[in-house]
Amino acid sequence: MLVAARVRENPRNLLKEIGCGGLQRSEGTAAALQTGVSTLAAPFVILAIGMNDLTMTEVWVFSGAKRHFPGGVFTSREIAEPWILKNRLTGTLTLYPVDVGAYERAIDKGLFRPKKPHESEPEFIGGFSDAGMEHYHYENGERQSGW
Repeated sequence: MLVAARVRENPRNLLKEIGCGGLQRSEGTAAALQTGVSTLAAPFVILAIGMNDLTMTEVWVFSGAKRHFPGGVFTSREIAEPWILKNRLTGTLTLYPVDVGAYERAIDKGLFRPKKPHESEPEFIGGFSDAGMEHYHYENGERQSGW
């Protein structure tokens, strides 16, 4: 349990201590075992590193036609599209940044500048979507147009 606790604290430092700092995840388990980490602890070391590496910067959001809420959020378009096809959905699949609003992202990238007073209001900001964001349109599950 001491190893598992240390993995949660800082998995990369633990790997450096056991001599696996520069290895890929697939190599890490074997190296961890060879350097004295128990068979029981090695998978936890590798799992923690894998979880640490899963920093999402973008997600795919499917919004059904004329709906106020998304129908699904996906890590890739390759996962989203079969779901859209299987359910014969009509709507838009858009790639959104994580941890930043679409409105702020468009302003930061110079893609949008509020010109009218209502374009700085909460209702406008909350419903903002930038046509410059990667997106695809679907009808009855079939892609019609897109990026």
